[in-house]
Amino acid sequence: MDATTNLGLSPFMRGACASAISLAIAATAIAAGVAADRLGRRRVLMGSFVVAGAANIVVFLAPAGAAYLGGHIVAGVAYGAMATGSYAYVKALAPGKSLGWALGLFGVFTTLICTVTIFAGGSLADADWRWLFLVVPAMCLVSAVLVPPMLPAMPRVGSGPADLKGLIVLGAGMMLLISGLTQATSQPTHPLTWLFVLAGVALLAGWVAIELRGGHPSFPVRIFRSRPYLAAVLVGLTGNITAAAMVLGMNDHLQYIARDSVLVATIGLQPSYIIGGLGGLAAGGLLAGRWLSTGVSPRVVMTVGPLLAAVGYAALIPLHHGSSYWAILPGTVVAGLGLAAMMTAQAQVIVRVAPADAYGAVTSSKTSIGQLGSALGMILTILFLDRMTAGGVVRGLRTEGVSAADAHATLTALDNYLTTGHKPGLHDLPDAIGHAMSSFSGAFHGSMLLCAGIMVATAGAVWVLMRDREPAPR
Repeated sequence: MDATTNLGLSPFMRGACASAISLAIAATAIAAGVAADRLGRRRVLMGSFVVAGAANIVVFLAPAGAAYLGGHIVAGVAYGAMATGSYAYVKALAPGKSLGWALGLFGVFTTLICTVTIFAGGSLADADWRWLFLVVPAMCLVSAVLVPPMLPAMPRVGSGPADLKGLIVLGAGMMLLISGLTQATSQPTHPLTWLFVLAGVALLAGWVAIELRGGHPSFPVRIFRSRPYLAAVLVGLTGNITAAAMVLGMNDHLQYIARDSVLVATIGLQPSYIIGGLGGLAAGGLLAGRWLSTGVSPRVVMTVGPLLAAVGYAALIPLHHGSSYWAILPGTVVAGLGLAAMMTAQAQVIVRVAPADAYGAVTSSKTSIGQLGSALGMILTILFLDRMTAGGVVRGLRTEGVSAADAHATLTALDNYLTTGHKPGLHDLPDAIGHAMSSFSGAFHGSMLLCAGIMVATAGAVWVLMRDREPAPR
């Protein structure tokens, strides 16, 4: 029995629980970085392990939806602190020329650990969903024990009163913005969706004003004047946007074009993820990391990476109904290599430009940027694929003489067929499925072409932004 049935979760509660962790990470990552600066990085990291473990135990024991949701929110806050705290430690453990290599390996091992955890958790979830939430407490217990002997204490930084007002406004702005973007995937025309988005943008603008006027800003917003930092922000946004588009697009392609079940589609993607992880090892840990450690400019790596990713996305454009799983691999591998390379260089740039008195806040922004990019990628991809596919079905039926009303009714029945497997109302219009497959294929091809174009544009922008403005080692 799954959590939805066991706890009687409403549709609203299901959506809230699904997005709770990512929203909590996005809203509190920078605050966690500030806390690590002021309270001590090792102390905050150990605290995050304890809180994450306790939150997952709450979810495991949850008698109702409120406790289930609350546990996810608290766990998300802890995960954000965990990610930002461990990432910020890399510079202390691998200073100087070894930084690029260390950041590459950090990214690789993070990906591999997450992949193993997902597989292990999925196996437990098949038996009982509650047992899934005992995986994290076990891992957190081991991590909390290993932190003191393995990680050195780092000096606290920052002085003066904490800018709580700015951090609250920032967190609320990020939460509203990403909530609105997430809601837009299912209700793109609902007024509340765009009210959330506009309110989030307004709060983020207010946060910038607060930080500029405050005497003790928690985040140095003037760092956006740094062209290397702007390049790193751009790479983080576009890399996550296009990565989300690739994963969502391929998953839909396998389910709706190859007509595989969700399980088979997921299994079909696993070789791509596994080999992509190994590609990340080569690119992030061995290639990009080695380049950066031997003096190759971050500008070069952050330009070559997007170009490689563009080649990978372009290689996915020819996929069609009869394409085998092996046809997916070349494009995903090359795209994975490029994404890993550009993200490794992005991490080094952010670490190097972060000022000493706001190191945690600035390095934590990498996590927030990634969350925002992933949310944008999901909404843009879903809207693009849905609109292109729906428009193609209606146009195809209209050319066959079907009335506008019947065409839209068939579109609704087709959507029900794709999500449930039932065919109500489609037996009289056998070409509807064919129109949908053809339209979706065109939409998928268009999305991959757009991703390739975004990556080429990113490479050009990075090359210009970082011209003669390399971040000096700190």
